[in-house]
Amino acid sequence: MKILYIKSELKEGSKPSVIAEYFLEKVAQKNKNIEIITLDLSVQKIGSIALNSNNFSSFWTEVEADKWINLLKTVDKVVISTPIINWHYSAEIKNFFDAICLADKTFSYKYSKKGGSIGLLTNIKNVQIITTYHAPEAQRPLINAENAIAGTFEFIGAQKINDPIILFQGYLLDKNEDVIEKLSSKIEAAVETF
Repeated sequence: MKILYIKSELKEGSKPSVIAEYFLEKVAQKNKNIEIITLDLSVQKIGSIALNSNNFSSFWTEVEADKWINLLKTVDKVVISTPIINWHYSAEIKNFFDAICLADKTFSYKYSKKGGSIGLLTNIKNVQIITTYHAPEAQRPLINAENAIAGTFEFIGAQKINDPIILFQGYLLDKNEDVIEKLSSKIEAAVETF
């Protein structure tokens, strides 16, 4: 089994990364025959170059979109982690989605019935979304970042989206051990269905 871990963090060792790395450690303990590939968006052009009117003709070449699309075509599962910033996922994740959501490469209108689209990355059997908020759960918008991430992966063909692992008010927890302890039951449940 081949897993792609898409990592977005504003600083080294951020809470979304701590949670994702613990989740992957548990997955690896359960499944000995796995390969985990980490795509750290903070160190790749695909995470730092935004699509705009000045680079529209060169964007996909600049960010090496084909390289990342080809990688996505080889994986069985995806783990994606991001902090929630101003009620949405990071700009790095947005840049990544802009780069890989390409007609006739990751989705198509050609083969769809009833005028919709179909995802071409049906090799992706499962996606695990991991996010962290400063806000309490009661303030989480109904239309939220987790739904947007899930919708994007469904659009490109992912077969299943696990329930997201979400840490609310993460700033209240100083130690990584406390973060893991708070989410341990959610993480264990997610490992079982991943």
